[in-house]
Amino acid sequence: MDFPQGYDGVTAAPGSHRIIFENALVRVLEVTMPPPGTTEPKHHHHWPSVFLDWDKGGKSPHIRYHQPGDVVRDIPSIDTPPHPGHWLVHWMKPEPMHSIETVENYYYPNDPPSVRVELNSIPEFLDSVFSAMDWGQCESNDCGTLAFQRPTRGDYEAHMDNYRRQGRCA
Repeated sequence: MDFPQGYDGVTAAPGSHRIIFENALVRVLEVTMPPPGTTEPKHHHHWPSVFLDWDKGGKSPHIRYHQPGDVVRDIPSIDTPPHPGHWLVHWMKPEPMHSIETVENYYYPNDPPSVRVELNSIPEFLDSVFSAMDWGQCESNDCGTLAFQRPTRGDYEAHMDNYRRQGRCA
């Protein structure tokens, strides 16, 4: 994947990406949609991340996802029954150059913004374990826990053995 310098989401699209916390391990971004009829600047997200999106049903935004090579994916609005709000959690691999165009936006002013937690120092073996997990569109259950398939101890040990063979860790 290509991640050109100067096109990080915070640098290239500051109107829709704002750092709310950062340390050596993670960078937490507040992510907002550009106003209807506009397209945010092209940018990328170099690190894998967890994306949290507030959902309470109703109409979803109608967006167009622009990718390199003039590829545009139209994602129309869908209408779902209203319900009490809850967080949808998505695992995201590094995301190459893209931009989002908002056609129609149905967010309400009091809705919390989306949050992207970038894991900026995640070891490669954890990235491959997380990527292999069946995250789908995980939702919090009544106990506040997430429903996803956890990697097994064997998955972790296999990745560690591979790293040891490559001399990457003791």
